[in-house]
Amino acid sequence: MLRRRAGAYHYAMPDSVPGRRIRFSRALAAGLLALSAIIAFSGSALAADPSPSPSPAPVVAPPRLLYLSDLATTGSYVGQYNYLQCVGAAVQMMRNMILDQANHSASLQHWLWSKARGWSRYTGDGGADPYGWTAVLSNTGAGPYHIYAGQSVADTLHAAAQAMAVSGRPVGVTVWRGTHAWVISGITATNDPAKTDDFTVLTVSVTDPLWTLLRHRRGVLAPSTWLTVAQFGVAFLPYHDPRRDPRIEGHYVAILPVPTVSELALGRGRPVLTFGTTGGATTRVPSALP
Repeated sequence: MLRRRAGAYHYAMPDSVPGRRIRFSRALAAGLLALSAIIAFSGSALAADPSPSPSPAPVVAPPRLLYLSDLATTGSYVGQYNYLQCVGAAVQMMRNMILDQANHSASLQHWLWSKARGWSRYTGDGGADPYGWTAVLSNTGAGPYHIYAGQSVADTLHAAAQAMAVSGRPVGVTVWRGTHAWVISGITATNDPAKTDDFTVLTVSVTDPLWTLLRHRRGVLAPSTWLTVAQFGVAFLPYHDPRRDPRIEGHYVAILPVPTVSELALGRGRPVLTFGTTGGATTRVPSALP
């Protein structure tokens, strides 16, 4: 999933680090103090203004967290062993969560990566594409999975949350415009996505297999990093590589689990915390690809 350019692999790193705090400078603080002094000095003049003061803006309560699920375990993380095998490492992590394993074998990762390349529609950059990623999950005991071509970050996370909640299996996403692979293992939401369509995703827990090799690089995240939707959207950008397939070009691409009959019936004993009741279930038709 890393694109090769002029003999080297290029990383499309985001321009900002999720969660970075913005600190006010002393000069700005001094300016604010000066402004407050001006307002205090001119208070009588402001009070004498006959024009009516505007009504205060209504206070909007923040969304209430009612649902939390995280599929990651202590041994599920696997870093990629070279700069080409991000999909192999992502599949290996997803299999660890699904099959309750802690397999960190370099030979297994290479085998999964080679299988994904064999099922990919385009392999010219040395990596594997979303089609190979989907196929290797579906054909090695972790599936079924399919490709979801979302219209927006919110749309794709909504579909991902429902697929995760019903199946109890993690989601893969292509980040940095399709040049890299992340795994989503956890979500928080305003309602249980398995029971209702009326919910909003609040945060997601993501794991970047590149952490093992480039943990000090900007934009490379530690395992199980929780991000807001806005922070996630810094890296989760529309897919751009028309050589693979025009159906995913310009879309937000995710590798989603397809719930099986047994998962729909049993719920797989998902590790879920629900902090209240939810509404009734509704039907939603995703823009999925076969």
